[in-house]
Amino acid sequence: MIDMWVRVRQKLDQMAVSQNELARAIGASSAQVSAWVTNNRIPRADATLKIADYLGVSVRWLLTGEPEKPGLTPQQSLEGVMMDNGLLAVIKRLKDADKLQVAAIENLLKTFGL
Repeated sequence: MIDMWVRVRQKLDQMAVSQNELARAIGASSAQVSAWVTNNRIPRADATLKIADYLGVSVRWLLTGEPEKPGLTPQQSLEGVMMDNGLLAVIKRLKDADKLQVAAIENLLKTFGL
């Protein structure tokens, strides 16, 4: 996800805003944002949404560099990106027992229409 932080820095530069100001704006500590950047980590979904909102960009663009798909809500966009990128990578690293638990959770979600 290094490209995400490149995009964040580009937008911050365009806005003449520091990384510390971004942290304050999204309710995170400067140390937390610095750790995300340094370790190439994607923040939790709520923080990612706040970053995108603050920068005035879509979550899809923030995470992938791709333009937003028309008609999607921010939540739908985030869910789509996570399924396309991050979640798939996590699932590939899971042990077989963990994969069975994920499948059970998916079945529960389908049962309740979520």
